[in-house]
Parts: sequence; C-alpha cells; structure tokens
Amino acid sequence: MAHHQGGVVVNGRNKALTPENPASSSMHSLVMWLLHNAADRSSADIECRRMWKEKSEELRQRDRRAHKRLQDCLAGRSAEVAENPGVLVSLIVYGVEGKVFETAGMILDDATIVDEVYREGRAQLLVWKDGNHKFVNKFERNGVTFVPIDDALLQKNKILLPSGIEDYGNASKLLEDIVAFITKWVETDPALVRLCALQKMTEWLYEKVPVLPIINPRGGADCGKTRMGNALWQVSFRGMRADGVLSLSSLFRNAEKWHGTIYVNEADIEERGRSDDSESSQLVKFYNSRYERGAAVWRTDKETLKTEVFDSYGPTILVTRKGFRDDALESRCLVVPMFGRTRTDILLNLPPDFDEEGQHLRNRLEYFRLQNLVRFSNDFFLEFEGVSTRMNQILQPMASLAKAHLPELYPQVASIAHDLSERIVEQRANSEDGWIVRAYFAADPRMEGRSASDIAGMIKELFGVDIKPERIGRRARSLGFEALRSGGSAGRLRLLRLCSDHAIRMLCKYVPADEREEYRPVVQPEPQKLLADFNAAQKAQSTSYPSLSVPSVPLINDERDGRDGRGQLDGTHNEKLGDPQ
Repeated sequence: MAHHQGGVVVNGRNKALTPENPASSSMHSLVMWLLHNAADRSSADIECRRMWKEKSEELRQRDRRAHKRLQDCLAGRSAEVAENPGVLVSLIVYGVEGKVFETAGMILDDATIVDEVYREGRAQLLVWKDGNHKFVNKFERNGVTFVPIDDALLQKNKILLPSGIEDYGNASKLLEDIVAFITKWVETDPALVRLCALQKMTEWLYEKVPVLPIINPRGGADCGKTRMGNALWQVSFRGMRADGVLSLSSLFRNAEKWHGTIYVNEADIEERGRSDDSESSQLVKFYNSRYERGAAVWRTDKETLKTEVFDSYGPTILVTRKGFRDDALESRCLVVPMFGRTRTDILLNLPPDFDEEGQHLRNRLEYFRLQNLVRFSNDFFLEFEGVSTRMNQILQPMASLAKAHLPELYPQVASIAHDLSERIVEQRANSEDGWIVRAYFAADPRMEGRSASDIAGMIKELFGVDIKPERIGRRARSLGFEALRSGGSAGRLRLLRLCSDHAIRMLCKYVPADEREEYRPVVQPEPQKLLADFNAAQKAQSTSYPSLSVPSVPLINDERDGRDGRGQLDGTHNEKLGDPQ
C-alpha cells in the first residue's frame, strides 16, 4: 500500500505534507492524487510509468550508476509493481530500497498514524492502528525505512513532544484540564483562556484543519505575556520554542521538518525599511503563510540552483509588546491582552510541577489526536451571523470541533465570536482608517460626497488629530471611496463618496455599535435591511453565557502616527466524534 510521509487523505484527495526531499514533493503529491482519483487503476499506472520515465532519464543524465541501480531494483520487483502501483510511487519518490528518512509523523492511507514521541530519554515512533499502539525505533513501508528525528531542538529540550498516551476521559474533561492548567499559572481573561484551550485541542488535529490563527499574547513589560506563551507552549502540538533574534531559513526549515507549532518569544518585528527583500518583510510573509493550509516558501539552493519548496503551514504563537504594522498579519492574530498579575496564588517562578503537568496534558492530547484525527471533519458551511469574515474563518475549525464534540461549549464560542468582533470594530474605529470613515459619515450622512479637506476638518473636530487631505485621498482609494467632481466639470472640487452597499460594509467594519444608528446613511432598502440584520444578530447573541470582557484601555500603545494600537482579531457537516469507552 502506498505511503504518505506526513500526509493524510481527506475526502478522497491526498493532502500529503512535503517529504524530506522537497524537490520530489510535487511529484509525490501528483502520483498519490492519481492513485486515489484516476478513473481506473490502469490509467494511474500509465501516469506513474510516464513520470517514472521522466525521473529515470533525469537520473541517467546526472548519475549513471544510480540510474543502473534503480533500473535493477525496478526489474526485480516488476510483478509487485504490476499488482500495486504504490511500489512504483515509492521508487519514483524515494529512490532505491533501503533508504532511511527521518519523520516527525505521518498518516498512511490505511488510517495508520505514526507520531514521534520522546520517552525514556530517546526519540521513538508511536504507531497507532485500529485502536492499538506500539513504540518502535523505526518503521518500514514499501521498502523505505522511517526513523524519528533527533536534532538539536530535541536534544536541548526546545521542542516538546508527548512521552506516550494517557486516558483523557472525554473531550469536555480534557478542555477543562487545559483551562485549569493555564489559569493556575497565568492571569488573563477567562473567556479567552477557554478559546485558547479549544484552539490548542484543534491544533492537535491540524492536518484536517484549513486555517490556524496566530495566538498573540500581547502587552507591555511585566504583564505576564511570556508566562502565557510558556503555558500555551506546554500544550502545543510539537511545540518548538525560539527567542529573540531568528534566522528565517531556520524557521521555515524546521517548520518543514517537524510540522509543528512555532513559539516565538519577543516576536516584535522592527521594520527599518520598506524593501520586500528585508529580513523583517520576509518574516512577516512567513508568518502570514503559516495561517492557511497550502502555503509554501520557495527557496533556491545556492549550490544546485534548484528550487526547494517548504511547507510553511502550522500553528504559531507570537509573544509581542505591540501590534503588527502589517494589516494581513494583524488580522490573522487571536490577540490575548495581558495586564499583569493581581492574584497572589500565581508563583513568580515556574516550579518543576509546571513541566510535569504539561507533559501529562500532552500525553492526553496525543491520545485525543489518535482517536479523532481520521474521523474529524471541518464544517465548511459553519458561519456566525453578524461576525466578520475573517473572524468566522478563524473560529470555524474551533466551532466545528465544539459543535461535534463539545456541544455545551458551542453557544459560548458563538457568544465570544460576537464579543470579539465588536472589540475589533472598536479598535479599528481608533485607527487612521477608522477616523476617516467615521468622519465621513459625520460630515456626509446623506452620502452626497465630501472633499478630503472636509473630512480632515471633521477628524480634527471629532478626534483632535491632524491628517493631511492628500493622505486622506490616498487612503480613501484603498478604502473603496469613489472620486467625483462636483458639477461634472474637471476643474471643480474633487469629492469622495461611498456607494450605498459599500457604505454599509464600512459602517459595520469601522463604526462602533453606539454610533451606527447616529451615522446611518440614506441607503436603499436592501442594504438598510442588512444593517438591521447585523444589529439584530448582535443583540440576539447577548445570552447568559460568559462573554469576553472588553478593557476600557487600549490593548497596546502603538506610537506610530500617535494613535492607539490595533489589537484587532479581524475575522474570516460534521461527523460526530466518539469519546473513548
């Protein structure tokens, strides 16, 4: 049977992660897709042989001896290849039998799960099949041997792995245990703690999850943000820790190797220039790419000049003092504001119990993963009304897990989603774009058009901030304003205006709830109903479930342009999972 290194078959299509030899990854994925989706076995076999011919010719030109060994290997297994094209896949992708590859884990097409663990002072592979498991030093499939990764990260305890599996009772109890662990060592908003705990459970099923928000503990000095990062690291899926100055290449290479969580303490990005080639710019792009499945980093090998492709998708924890200047990165963050310690029962320094409790939780999470990974399915149709697109996108996998496995938590997720969305609006409202939109509605409630100078004057009057009309004109274009000429003459005053349907979107995105009715523009009935539905959805979600407390102070004090920081969390069929007996 064909093997998938670090991959999984979802809905009949291969979602294989990149093998250790990245140059072969595209061929590997294509071959595996053919095996599972070809109209019949013979057509898949034809395509496999076509690619074999291309690969063989490439190898012949580069290394004639290796080519001869490969041909002899194929000739010796011709009958087996005719019966099972998966053997040919193994030869195409990995070469001659007997090769050894390191792996942190993989999912085979027969639902066998292989994960690396660290037990009794050494790395081993845990093999799970049909509810049974065993620990092995190596794992063989189709003539290829896989062994656990044993690198500097593991030897220096900078990556945290399970040591085995432990019974977790049921999903609800596991969630409560994670919440209790974080709450014991960290002080922050209880609703956000539950959301982070649910996100951590979701990440242990990450091969089946389409997006993973970046968890961002954020705050000034002496506020507990690093402690929060450490607590989340303990319950992370293959959590790798890095501090301070980072090498971009080491980040994406280890992300490719381990397919786990990257936890970066002191992750503030100092942007000294606007060049796309700068290290800061590249780091931002890498973090952005980790958010959604399918993203990759391309690099050219300086010696061979061949393109290497690295899978960058995976969970991320970034501990920062401020928000990110990059809007895309900021919108991908699940911000956890930290305000310092007031509880005296929280120890100043972490005792050995902290690591021991974290180890037991990782073992329980590993058992949860093994039992539920294959049968979990993200509900791609799940969406909360009145919640922004990005927030819906971020919360969909967590809500899918809650809906299928933690039904008592699902209403709380819906309530938190609306609270977070409203907090996003309030934070956007105090950004430069927010001032422009709010000043426009205040100056032009009937949407007849106002000049940039009019809007600048209204910003000064309402918010006490000076913004040049030229800058307002540039920003207005990116916000979707139309540029008009009063009276139709080219020499007349240039006006800025929002069309009615786009005005509703801007109103819901940048104007706080208490201002929406006051600034309601004269619009067509259909957009007007959209606004009414939006506000009704917000009120309908005011349930008795615990809601997120919104601080009256800004999450951060970003010094750029003298405005408050943007701690925004902009938001984008499920099979019932069974608990262990």
